[in-house]
Amino acid sequence: MELTTVFQNYAKSFLCGRADFDGNIELKRTHSFRVMSLAAKIARAEKADENDFRLAVTAGLLHDYGRFEQYRQFETFADARSIDHGELGARLLKEHNVLHDFSSRDAEWIITAVRCHNMRELPAELSGKALWLTQIVRDADKIDIIELVLSYYASNLDNPQVTLGLSPEKRLSPAIVSAAIQGKAPDYRDLRTFYDFAVTKLSWFAGLYFDWSRREFLRRAYPERIIGFIAGIPGAEEITAAFAGMVKNAGIEYELNL
Repeated sequence: MELTTVFQNYAKSFLCGRADFDGNIELKRTHSFRVMSLAAKIARAEKADENDFRLAVTAGLLHDYGRFEQYRQFETFADARSIDHGELGARLLKEHNVLHDFSSRDAEWIITAVRCHNMRELPAELSGKALWLTQIVRDADKIDIIELVLSYYASNLDNPQVTLGLSPEKRLSPAIVSAAIQGKAPDYRDLRTFYDFAVTKLSWFAGLYFDWSRREFLRRAYPERIIGFIAGIPGAEEITAAFAGMVKNAGIEYELNL
């Protein structure tokens, strides 16, 4: 049985007939397939050989393998309030022997990418193919998450699993503004509003590893969409200027179309 079918069946096994619960299971199932597709595009851009391409696609598909069990047990995708979904996914992949068609070396690289993809900072000892796979998954994951979040905001949908239960109050928290201006990843503990959350997605640009990912971030007009969302809020102009400098420092010629 193809791995995509195995994954489909696994994800669907968590459906229970309750609309809100099943909606969030489907949210992660479809997200996983989009991340797989993005991982494939990054791997192609990096001119990966056939085996490395297979590793990247598989790591992309399985990166959130732990999310389903996490949500079944806790009904939240917030690791801080439940369990580390990267660690859980790595453990379940081993327990379920999902990667039995891969060599032990290749399987361990994929499992490492799943375990590490959601870490705030990657372990210093991570290197070689495991590091490369983790970087691909992190980039692909971020690109799709931003699209998902912006789509929810644009549709005025209220799903606390996407918006983290944050306040809709139209303001930016000082700690978030300060981090964004300095080009740092904001601390999620400082998030208070939807608008804070949107700014964290803008800051992700600096953390992307691959040129294809940075260009895709810009091609999708994420900066314009995020900046448009926070426009008029105190701190937004400073954040916009800081982001423009970030793009320039990345060596990419790009003019914000605001």
